[in-house]
Amino acid sequence: MKHIFLLCLVMLSAGGSVVSAQTLNLVTKNGTAQIRTNDIDSVTIQTTTVTFIKKDRTTQVVNIADLHRMTFTLTTGVKDSKQSSALNALSLLKAYPNPTNSTSIIEYQIVRPAEVEMQITDATGKIIKTVMLGAQGAGIHQVEWDTLNNGSISVPTGAYTCLIRTNTGETLTQKLLIIH
Repeated sequence: MKHIFLLCLVMLSAGGSVVSAQTLNLVTKNGTAQIRTNDIDSVTIQTTTVTFIKKDRTTQVVNIADLHRMTFTLTTGVKDSKQSSALNALSLLKAYPNPTNSTSIIEYQIVRPAEVEMQITDATGKIIKTVMLGAQGAGIHQVEWDTLNNGSISVPTGAYTCLIRTNTGETLTQKLLIIH
């Protein structure tokens, strides 16, 4: 989750780029919050919390463990008819539980229909599991990995990478820890 907040910082500081974030939308177990990015002066990332320090010196603290979803409202310097197909075409929403000892659910969102597949690779990059998820419509989807390889054998304890790919070229990755 800490890596997602680092990505958030990059997006917030990309003021001169073609794509910029107008608002940061946070969904936690306690409710939702929307922060205008122009109001943010700085962000402090701790082990368990992220603190947004606003220009008016008020703060907003988010407990990372309570965070369910984080999205951005984006503006671009590109007209919608020519907007990049990769822009937000595929986004990771969450993977849980992580670490796990039995199954992990990977939740992702696609903005237009696509053929989707999931691959799991081990720490050496070897593909140990492939699941063709088929044609999926725009929206939020989930895939469950039962920590079994293509031969239906439980994988050993270790670090794995889940790759979600579409036939339109988008790929997202999520690190998963398996502990038996």
